[in-house]
Parts: sequence; C-alpha cells; structure tokens
Amino acid sequence: MRKPKSWVQLAATLILTAALALQPAALAQTKIPKPGFNFFSKDQDIKLGQEAAAQVDREMPIVHNAEMDAWLKKLAEPLISQPEAGGYPYQFKWVNDDNINAFALPGGPVYMNTGLLKHADDEAQVVGVLAHEISHVALRHGTNQASKANLFSLPAMIGGAMLGDNSLLGQLGQLGIGLGLNSVLLKYSRGAESQADQLGALLMHRAGYNPIEMANFFEKLEAISGNQSGVAAWFSSHPNPGNRVKNVQKEILTFDHRNYTRDTGQFARMKALAAKLPPPPKQPQQGAAGQASTAQIPPVSELEAPSSRAKGFESTMYTMSYPENWQVSQGEQGSVTILPKYGVVNTGNGGSAIGYGSIITERSNNSSQRIEEVAAAISQDVVKNNPGIQITAEPQRVTVNGKRTVLYMLNGPSAFQGQREVVVLAVVERSPTDTVSVIFVAPERDYRKFEPTFKNMLNSTRMR
Repeated sequence: MRKPKSWVQLAATLILTAALALQPAALAQTKIPKPGFNFFSKDQDIKLGQEAAAQVDREMPIVHNAEMDAWLKKLAEPLISQPEAGGYPYQFKWVNDDNINAFALPGGPVYMNTGLLKHADDEAQVVGVLAHEISHVALRHGTNQASKANLFSLPAMIGGAMLGDNSLLGQLGQLGIGLGLNSVLLKYSRGAESQADQLGALLMHRAGYNPIEMANFFEKLEAISGNQSGVAAWFSSHPNPGNRVKNVQKEILTFDHRNYTRDTGQFARMKALAAKLPPPPKQPQQGAAGQASTAQIPPVSELEAPSSRAKGFESTMYTMSYPENWQVSQGEQGSVTILPKYGVVNTGNGGSAIGYGSIITERSNNSSQRIEEVAAAISQDVVKNNPGIQITAEPQRVTVNGKRTVLYMLNGPSAFQGQREVVVLAVVERSPTDTVSVIFVAPERDYRKFEPTFKNMLNSTRMR
C-alpha cells in the first residue's frame, strides 16, 4: 500500500473512506417487503383486476373530471415508476363518495373516494394514500389473502359457472370470493397494512414526498373515527396496525437523505373542484358480508321443495347424495356448490351471494392437527370473512359414516335484504391431514324446511 504524503492526507482519506462505507450500510438497512404465498400468477392478478374494475366502473359513481383525473395520474406517476411498484398496468380513478376510503384491485386499478381529498391537509397526504394502495397491489395482498384462506369465504358467492360466466371473477365467485366491501380480496390484515405502510413510505421517499404525511393522515382518521361515521369504511378494510407514525419514522431513518420538496401546487384547486361535485348518490342498504343487497326473499309459494329423488356426486376425497332438482357447480381447489335454482341471489351490486344450498371444500395438509383444532380454525375463517355472523352454540362432536366430525351452528345477515340466515358448518375428518368441510345455508324463515335435506346430504357423505 502506498504511504500517504502527510497526516492531513491520511485523515482525509480515512474520512472519505468512512463516508463511502457508511452510506451503503445505512441504505442496506431498508427492508423492502416482498409478496407472500399466492395461488395466482401475476397475469391472473391483472386479469382479475381488469374484470373487477369493469364491474366497479358500472356500479360506483366514478368522477369524470379531466382536471382531477390528470392530477391524480400526475401524483401517481413518480410512485409507480419505482421498480418496487411491480410494473403493473395501474389505473387511478376518483369515486364521488364522501366516505373516507380508497381501495386497490389486484393487478393495478386504484380507486380514491373524494372524501379523502376533502379531509386531507396537503398534497403529500393524498400521495400517502396512493402509495399505500399501490403497495397493496405490488405486494399482491388481495390474492395473497384469498390464497391463505384457501379460497374459502362465506356467504359472498357469485355463481359464475351456473350463470354461464367463464370469467376469472366468475370462477372465483363459485368459491365464495366476490367484490363486497368485506371481500377477502379487499379486506386486509394488520400485517398487510403494516407492509403497505412500509413499502408506501419508501415509494413516497423515492418520489420526493415526506413519508411521515402518510402516517399522519392515517392517524388523523383514527382520531376522528369516533365522531364521523364516514371513516368506518376505511378501518373496515384497513385495520390499524398500531404505532404508524413511530414505525414510519423508523423506516425513514434507513433512507438516504433527501429534501422532500415535490408538490404540484394544485392541491387547493382540486379540493375546490371536489367540493363542487354533485351530491354523491345514496348507497343501497348493506346486506350480507357487506355487500349492497336489495334482493327480496322469495315468497314461500315460489320455493320448489328439494326432490326426494337423489343424485350422487363424487370427488377424489368423498361422495355425497343430493336432491336431483339441485345443481352442482365445481370450482378449483376442491370447492363445490350444490344449490337449488333459486339458491344464487343477485345482491344488487352486480354480484351474487348464496341464499340457499351448500358449499363443500376439501382441505389438505392440516399438519396432523386434531380435528377439533382444524374445525375451530375453519369456523373462525367463516366468522372473520363475514362480519355479523356469529357462532351460536358449542361445537358438537358426531360421527358421519365412521368418520369423526365437528358441527358448528352459526347465524348472521342473509343475502336477502332484512333477513337473517342459519349456517351449519360440518368438518369431516378424512385422514390425519385431510378434511372435508360442508356448509349449509338457508334463511331463518325457511331453515326448518331445508334441515332434513341438509341432514340427508351430510349423512350420505362418505370419505374415499
């Protein structure tokens, strides 16, 4: 090594070397969250998002204002240009709704309620919501949530195959995945919220906006949530992971230093335009699983009774008998629905839900847990994915054709407006690692008429 000419030169060399070494080390501490387990491909995320966006655009009061649209796109461009945004075909639209909410569909479509703009203090807070929603897309939280739930939710059930709909959204509908407010595709866990804050902070930093404004806005919503019902929609789908400001501050410490000076100067103008929009249309009454349902329960005289003649259904795991005047629809991941022709209910928002009938789901790789533990986890999935539904009795342990079975009784909002439904969950043990879950659904008004059919179907179930 060549000797420095002087102590001054040596000191300068050491300082420069230390500075160069410290900067990469600080940046290396920035942890960038990655997408989790997922049954879906990236292309399927995009396809699902496009189909869902077409439905949303038909059903929600989309704002058609060129200035507001251009501004929203301008705010988003420096965020989605970052490699961590995933390169999805993002689209951004305003929804004329005073409720404070935003949501992102898989694969890129992002919707922002005008209520957010009206309550934001500055442009950076609007960008913070955008960065947060973009992060949900990039981290594939919607389809990750659906995958972790094993494509299992109740009662949002869009009968795609039965209705002749071969779209990806329709196929997912057969498995209970719809687009209601509390759909597993749009309702995130606290862990997902924390990840979206983490990645959103990085996207804002890279774009030149102060990331702390994202956390500040969410903290503001938390503070006013008790006084304004319009905030409820946000926290229904975006649960607070806690300590948001503190956590974002920690993230900022790992970023390289830069001045947060980006601002279009149009924030006040956009707030004024939002204030001049026509009053938002009144939303339909919320029905089962948060879906906007206007469906009326059929008159008793129109309900065709289940046939006493039976047909048989066979899967790789089980066989079952069912009324011959009911219809079978098979989905992926071992999911099957067996319903009367009036079992699928139009909920009034372009989707459907199950009102009468059954859903059968195969579950494998239960890690050799006891059947009671598996059944308890499945019952909690049902409760978690369907706000308002409750377990009404202690689980019963019975035997179905020699196989240990756990029964749960539940009650919650029906797909029919103003009605409640009875839900029976039966979890049948096929092997130490495999189970078959059978869910029966009927409105309270008609449950006793369908109970014998449900019992016959369960008692006919045999493991293979």
